[in-house]
Amino acid sequence: MRIVTPMEVEEVAWEGYLEPAGEVYPSAALPKVTVGEPTWWAAGELEAQTGKKWSAPAGGARYNLLRLACTLHPPERGSAYADATLSAYLRPAGGGGQAIAHDMYPVRETAERKGTFNISVGPDLKFGPVEAGVAEAGLEIELHKVFPVVQAFGLGEPNPYWKFERHSANPLLGSQYVYAVVAAPAGARALRLVVELVATVDSGWMPMRFKTPEQAQAHISRSLPLSQKEGGEAAVAPGREPNVTTVRALLQAAFSPATLTIFCQDRPAFRPLVDRFSPRDGLMDMVARVIDYCQEQYLWEELLDEVKMVSPRQWKRFEGQVWG
Repeated sequence: MRIVTPMEVEEVAWEGYLEPAGEVYPSAALPKVTVGEPTWWAAGELEAQTGKKWSAPAGGARYNLLRLACTLHPPERGSAYADATLSAYLRPAGGGGQAIAHDMYPVRETAERKGTFNISVGPDLKFGPVEAGVAEAGLEIELHKVFPVVQAFGLGEPNPYWKFERHSANPLLGSQYVYAVVAAPAGARALRLVVELVATVDSGWMPMRFKTPEQAQAHISRSLPLSQKEGGEAAVAPGREPNVTTVRALLQAAFSPATLTIFCQDRPAFRPLVDRFSPRDGLMDMVARVIDYCQEQYLWEELLDEVKMVSPRQWKRFEGQVWG
């Protein structure tokens, strides 16, 4: 099986302008970027396509292949990108434990790499050269790229990221694609993914740092299904659901409109809810939005675990009825 990496971002998750992350000069133009729609393959799906069996490490983790993409559009005249960082925040929904980057590609490129070249995902679910793995593993990834200088960070951690830097011969510009093999806990029903892009623009006067704006979070956050059975059957059911009436009463007792907003702002998994809240919403409206969101994203267990920590007294009142 061959996965062909596109030349340009084909499906857009969010496109817009980064916002200042520090000091910038008053007339600085905001850089325009595109964040591509994440692409996701379950290991079982790839097994079915290739006819080859993966030899995943012991432990029962669920393995999936993730592709991220971004585009750096030309900055204002006289400016250039000095560096850019594409990050993935991985959080499992249910199951306990962490979701981590089992392997990443590219890991390190110290000089530009041009042209068409291939990599493979071996039977150990690690990236490698085609000669060493494709015949046995059956999965090959084709790239038609100019990789700038790039370094991967966060291997084996829940927040992997890639830092791109400009090369003396060519500017840091255009579309970039990266891959990761993600390992999620065995009991997880879905993976919560938040993508972030930050960039440094050199104006000739001073380097300026820019970040993804808060309002973009709802567009670049995803709940991705995980393979739940040998052979790669995707998780489409959200698992056990609580008594919604009890959860509604719990949230109304535990929060005010202000504290519920702060609760969501402080937790990346729930931050997109802040954009759903309206200034006209009362507490009942806000709680209804939280419940709808948890049903959409399979986040019941995460929500209740957090409420238990921030409001233990109210949790104790309702605990016996939550899963009833």
